[in-house]
Amino acid sequence: MIGFISCKDKTIRDLDVATGKVAGQDWTFEKGDAFYGLSEYTIRLMSDKTPDGNVCSGVNPNIAYVEFTIPAQAGIYQMSDFVADKAVTFYEGSFSSKALTAASGYIQIISFSAFTIDGIIQASLDDNNDIAGAFYVKPCN
Repeated sequence: MIGFISCKDKTIRDLDVATGKVAGQDWTFEKGDAFYGLSEYTIRLMSDKTPDGNVCSGVNPNIAYVEFTIPAQAGIYQMSDFVADKAVTFYEGSFSSKALTAASGYIQIISFSAFTIDGIIQASLDDNNDIAGAFYVKPCN
């Protein structure tokens, strides 16, 4: 059973950040970015801190990350609602061809602003690709 989180009395920053495993590696959300196009956002969740201070500087090619595309509006999106090019994908690293698609879970987008997109993710493929928790990313365009 999937449980949705109500943030009525809390902000997204009060919730535990997304953690789990990506490509078999322990993974904890540290930063993220979002790029707008055709009424949707492509969001990347990364486990590395930004050495140059610019979260929109891209993905460290050696670090596993998660990417997905969602409509540009708050809501709850079940994995079963995703089509292939908008699925939650686990990447071993940007120099790797290993990309695996989540089979179950959901994304809940709580709010959009010019400065942040706040949400909650629960996405799973197997024991080596499974994350859950809160995220907040910066729109980069």
